[in-house]
Amino acid sequence: MGTPNQRARTMRLSNPKLSYPMTVLLAVAGLAAATARAETLEELVAPGGLSGGTACVIAADSWEFRPFSARPDAPQILNLRSLNEERAGQAGFVRVSADGNSLLRGDGQPIRFWAVNMAKPENFDRDKLLDHLRWLATMGCNMIRWNYVDFNSRAPGAKPADVDDEEIADIQRAVDEAAKLGIYSYLLTGGALHSFEGVELGKWGIEGFDGPCAGLGEAKGLKPFGLVYINPVFQRAYKTWLKELLTRPNPQTGVPLVKNPALAVVQYLSEDSLLFYTFNKIPQPQLRLLGQRYADWLTAKYGSLPKATAAWGLPDGQSPKLLLPDDFARGVAGFFYINAAVAPALDQLPASARARLADQIEFLSATMRAFYADVTGYLKNDLGGRFLIMPGNWRPADTTLLLDAERWTYTAGDVVGKNLFFPPARSRDRSALAALSEPLDVPLVIKHVEGQPMFLSATTYFGPNAFQIEEAFLAAAYGSLSGLDGISFEAFYRDKHLRDAEKVSPSPAQPNQAWTWPAAALIYRQHLVREGDVALRENRRGTDLWREQPPQFAEFPRTNDVAPFFVGPVRCQYEPFTQPAITNCESFIDRKIGVIRSVTGELSLNYRTPLCVIDTPHAQAVYGSLAGHSPIQLRDATIACENALAAVYLVSMDGRPLATSSRILVQVHTPASVAGNHWRVPKARVSVTVRNPALQRVRYLDVEGRVLSSGPLSRGKSEMAFSWNADAFHAVLENEP
Repeated sequence: MGTPNQRARTMRLSNPKLSYPMTVLLAVAGLAAATARAETLEELVAPGGLSGGTACVIAADSWEFRPFSARPDAPQILNLRSLNEERAGQAGFVRVSADGNSLLRGDGQPIRFWAVNMAKPENFDRDKLLDHLRWLATMGCNMIRWNYVDFNSRAPGAKPADVDDEEIADIQRAVDEAAKLGIYSYLLTGGALHSFEGVELGKWGIEGFDGPCAGLGEAKGLKPFGLVYINPVFQRAYKTWLKELLTRPNPQTGVPLVKNPALAVVQYLSEDSLLFYTFNKIPQPQLRLLGQRYADWLTAKYGSLPKATAAWGLPDGQSPKLLLPDDFARGVAGFFYINAAVAPALDQLPASARARLADQIEFLSATMRAFYADVTGYLKNDLGGRFLIMPGNWRPADTTLLLDAERWTYTAGDVVGKNLFFPPARSRDRSALAALSEPLDVPLVIKHVEGQPMFLSATTYFGPNAFQIEEAFLAAAYGSLSGLDGISFEAFYRDKHLRDAEKVSPSPAQPNQAWTWPAAALIYRQHLVREGDVALRENRRGTDLWREQPPQFAEFPRTNDVAPFFVGPVRCQYEPFTQPAITNCESFIDRKIGVIRSVTGELSLNYRTPLCVIDTPHAQAVYGSLAGHSPIQLRDATIACENALAAVYLVSMDGRPLATSSRILVQVHTPASVAGNHWRVPKARVSVTVRNPALQRVRYLDVEGRVLSSGPLSRGKSEMAFSWNADAFHAVLENEP
């Protein structure tokens, strides 16, 4: 009869349709390895599954992961540096396509960015930083988003126009070093959250800021949220900082950043908005300054402040509870707390208050957009900048009802951004596919703005979490389908976040993340999954945004499902409308069995018995509960897998379809777990058949893409086959004996 595990395996393989409910799908891989071997999904999963819970990781049949090669002299045959240009920007500045929805290199070739977030260069040892940049290029990265780079001076007594000379010189050097590896740069130019620690804004004449500003890790103390939209002293200072940053000649090359085409994107202050909860923290003197402009705006719209209150339906002299009280006699109109714009509080407001709140939302949105337009004009017209502008990437207080107002403000620039980390705080052990069964905010559910390129500018799957192995897979599949132009993964902030042979790195430099990138980056950057025709386009009038009318489909859902986002591109268009509204998604969704097909026919997803399939001429891959679906038939391959959760990729490396390719990258991932100071990776129990008779051998590769071992493929009449037989993530199939 065999052991219970052997009997379970026999039952599973004899019933390839056997599957498991999402509620028991997989727990975290990041705890100490257990002593037995997981043969079924239930054995691998702890109670809670997608809803969280105590993890149980079974990884005795595993191998120890080390991030550096033990064979540094062996041939390196997996190195994606060649995907990058010899020097980033060698053909000119990155620009927007004619239809506005995608990006082009300077020579007109389409480009997408597989990026990582990194902190200021001064946080790293220089030699380690250069080695890290070289490694990133080999793994498929072609952009660095330089984060927490603060160009304003924070020295005691710093004046508004003062800058940090060393920080500017550091970023100039870093942009140039990255460019030598074909890696573009994206600069985040500060943020209220972290750029003003110790700065005494009161001494600049900015009322309401007594004493030094608080820093990033300080919960108490003032931070200048919203100030850049309000205070002219702060606005002039910000322009000065940008001018110094962008126009100073590089000490080594003489070329300023404004003329360096390796600088692809400049983003304004991070995670700031007048539509977010930080609006409530703006000091009263600054709110009064904004309230004076609001009074002028209302007067221009209605003729006078009394006429505005009459239009709202408020009896003369009646005023609701406000963050800033009305002072009409002195020409100041007050503001609601931003909480009033958030459901369910919004639904409880009387009609007169709703009407007044709609004007507040419109005014605040117009104020933000006007600032973005002013600074964008300054950078492009006055300084001659040809890089792309991303005004923001934040979210409003109500992510369903106010998101389109926030995104409308970003249309004053070139690119729209989104930041989202997954899963929600205190809720680990989650798959993004759970969003198809319950309201859940997930990174790749993105409603693009028509005519604007889109970046997922900061994202990660928090760990430990076995579902981290799906992050790159879903990014490659659905980022490509939707036409996403850049994905930037969190984050490398200090030397301790880099690869380390002696300890586990608290960063993407771990097997469930960075080592999943090569095949995914090839698919995404080489457009091996086609962008789909628009599945849903919603045209939204300005009045819909200010009145907080619910969108047809929400990126951050409360009740409606997000299935259309897995069918094809979902876009929102603001006035003036140039494209018709479209709803072309329901025929691709079968909610009874939980299956979604893409409009291209290249992707399919079963979110109940989880299986995601990429099936294109040049890339074929599967992710999910593969043991419950094996064998899986693809157009040119068959994949059989006994692992409870795994991802298996086959990607052409020579530009030919898999059926005729002479070099195919095979990449296999099972969820690794931490054991002491190292990771342990469950052995892959995978068999692959490729219907390409020219292939002759398999070469397994180590963690640096160097040859580990090789062997012949099993030959059939018109196909070749092999079973995974190495402690490795990557292998290359070749037509040489």
